Amino acid sequence: MDKKADDYVEPVPPVAYITKIQQDGLFEISFSEDIYTVPNITMITNGTVAINGEELPVLHLEIEPGEDSDLKMLGFTWRVVSQTARKLVIQMIFDEPLFISANSDKEVLKATFRDPFMFTAKNGLQIKKEHWVI
Repeated sequence: MDKKADDYVEPVPPVAYITKIQQDGLFEISFSEDIYTVPNITMITNGTVAINGEELPVLHLEIEPGEDSDLKMLGFTWRVVSQTARKLVIQMIFDEPLFISANSDKEVLKATFRDPFMFTAKNGLQIKKEHWVI
């Protein structure tokens, strides 16, 4: 069966969304399209990767405080654990884990993609720069 010209679907950039957050700080970002996996993705630490001695921003994580949150207790570091074509797994290490989501107005995790080249779909399109997920 021949495809008609009007059957053509314009490729769209990949979209990311947080699909799982565990109590131990491990969480997953899923992609709407297959993404090329990056060799040595675990080299991304606290949002940057070192290339030729220069630290380049790749992904920014932040915790948006709840109404009753104590900002001094929301510190964290993080690292990429693994990547597949559809998932990026990240481990957050909280300075004060007992204070995360301790109040009725919970904090919100926000991830912002800084380098779209690192997150290119197999359809050739990159995630939009400054694309963010909550």
